[in-house]
Amino acid sequence: MPYDCETLWGRDGIMRRLLCSLLVFAGLVSCADKSSPATAPRASRIVSLSPSTTELLYVLGAIDALVGRDAYSLEPAAIQKLPVLGDFLSPNVEAIVALQPDLILLDVSQGRAAEALQALGQRTLSLGMHQVQDVQDGLITVGEAIGKRALADKLLAQMRIDIDRHRQQARTGKQHPKVLFIIDRAPQSLRNLVAAGPKTYLDELLNIVGGVNMMAGAPVRYPQLSAEQILRGAPDIIIDLSRAGDDLSAYDLVREVPAAVHKRIHIVDERLLLSPSPRIGEALDQLAELLSMQGV
Repeated sequence: MPYDCETLWGRDGIMRRLLCSLLVFAGLVSCADKSSPATAPRASRIVSLSPSTTELLYVLGAIDALVGRDAYSLEPAAIQKLPVLGDFLSPNVEAIVALQPDLILLDVSQGRAAEALQALGQRTLSLGMHQVQDVQDGLITVGEAIGKRALADKLLAQMRIDIDRHRQQARTGKQHPKVLFIIDRAPQSLRNLVAAGPKTYLDELLNIVGGVNMMAGAPVRYPQLSAEQILRGAPDIIIDLSRAGDDLSAYDLVREVPAAVHKRIHIVDERLLLSPSPRIGEALDQLAELLSMQGV
């Protein structure tokens, strides 16, 4: 079944955790707030309510302007001392306003919070961080808003160089492994599996480095799947980003697939892969390394 706010909002347990993961690490749509960063004053007291927007501030050298963050924004380590203004699904509007920010960065899926903040006269900027183009657009938009447009342009140019380099390497490469990304599962088991499907950030990164997404034909972006489907799909590589435990014994149920036979199941805790980020070059380097690794 497809995942959306109307279907999952308010459910308990793993479904709520999944919703948090999908919203935080992928975003839902791509658009910009009705604020106009090109004409608005430069921001010097900023609140960021998603890891991806915090990443934008980091690469633009503006992390010192951050005065408050969401619970999922943990890097760089220095920001962990800043006030936590609720989680991704439930930003604390009152606490945000109390910090007197001059710019609040949100994900577009945080529409309720954005409306509440705007009603209180706050300047907000909502970004969709779903695919590579969204990250590129967000870099320029935030760069404009904080007076760092020249740096944003420079970073964007480097990003495009990194992407082109990996595309070229993929074209000349001989192997195009079938990859399964697991982004959620029950702890220490293969229950409640959710994968990265088509038109997701991970799917796009994989295409750039020359891999084939096992779930490319799924009808939704984040499909549920079973151990039986993994057996039928026979992935060459499994990359597990679920944070459900580092014990590979959970994959004994699918020991017949090539990824298990050749010891190419990688349990990875890597925020650059999980969260759309302007450090796309680094994310592509890490993904390409995972695809090239031999069994261990």
